[in-house]
Amino acid sequence: MTKLVDLVHEPSARSFGVNLYEQGAARGLANLLTLTLPVYLGDTRADRFTNLFVQLVRQRDSDTLRQFHREVMSALNYVERRFPETIGEFFAPIIVACEQPETWLPNLSSTELDPLIPAYHTLADAWGKTLTERFIILADESKTLAQEREFLLRFADQGLREHTVGSPTRNIIYPLKVADILTTTSHSSRSVQLADLFAGIASYAFAPLANRTAAQNGSHELLKRLCDRVWMDGIIPSRDVTPEQLGMEDYVEVDPAEYGARILAGDPSTRKSNVVRESPPGSSD
Repeated sequence: MTKLVDLVHEPSARSFGVNLYEQGAARGLANLLTLTLPVYLGDTRADRFTNLFVQLVRQRDSDTLRQFHREVMSALNYVERRFPETIGEFFAPIIVACEQPETWLPNLSSTELDPLIPAYHTLADAWGKTLTERFIILADESKTLAQEREFLLRFADQGLREHTVGSPTRNIIYPLKVADILTTTSHSSRSVQLADLFAGIASYAFAPLANRTAAQNGSHELLKRLCDRVWMDGIIPSRDVTPEQLGMEDYVEVDPAEYGARILAGDPSTRKSNVVRESPPGSSD
């Protein structure tokens, strides 16, 4: 749901001069939709809507786009018939996105929904703040982290000026302190095997929450320990939707998503001041 807000609702709001990343509005909207869509659409229809969006982002083909468009229109008609004047306006930006796919769909990558990308930024930032020095990341060569190595290392470019982006409680310091991303195979690295084991434990702990089922004693205890001991910058759906509830009432600065895009675009404001070099004698530059 947060990806739906990022890809569809945020650009739509920005075109009208509204920044959904200010005061936590994007997170609040994602919370609101996560909690209310199953209520208004029913679990089956809400799951079908979400799953088709996931398919569309992954496949980015015309057939899936048509299916998703039909599902959006069906959901809108259902809501307006059963619950008029509730969340109908939520579907307007999605319908526009379906009718104008050329404005966003071709820009998506095959890793758009891979949680490794946002997790990389969160973890690299947290490790950098803890270690206060540059470090090397070991990555499974078959995973997205290894495949996107060159792209991700641009956020650790030593030519970037040091800058803290985000709210006081959720921020990233650029450049990231990643010296390099080294690739390896899972069967030859005990470190990667240990990471795989820990990921499996986390998956088991969060599965009931994701599937809207009751947690067993084991998964409930694991979830509690994970949240108490190693939780960082995660978002679990909640009833917090206002800036005050989200602790973001005063946050109106540049958001991390926008600043990251500026880094990738080579915006001079993200880089250290350059020293003007004199041209060598006889040079026409």
